[in-house]
Amino acid sequence: LKKILKLSNEFTKQNNSKLYFVYLPAKYHNFMNHKTVTQIVESLNIPIIDINKELLKKHKDPLSLYPFRNRNRAYHFNEEGYRLVAETIFTKINELER
Repeated sequence: LKKILKLSNEFTKQNNSKLYFVYLPAKYHNFMNHKTVTQIVESLNIPIIDINKELLKKHKDPLSLYPFRNRNRAYHFNEEGYRLVAETIFTKINELER
């Protein structure tokens, strides 16, 4: 992962672009490797948009963002969940670019 991210970051810089890493948890309660992954990204000075931190922990009812409110089987967000994920990414990029 570190090698791929390093090469990706170098490529974006060479092309006058910017790389953002979006941490999108696969399951509501599955945050395996979260710390390891975010440490790698931070060590490469790549901005992180952590959907767990920026959306799920702040939302009054995070289960409402998953189909059937089933956190044990939900690998994807529902329509509202993805709408909020997109808004969160957009907002964080704007904040990071100030």
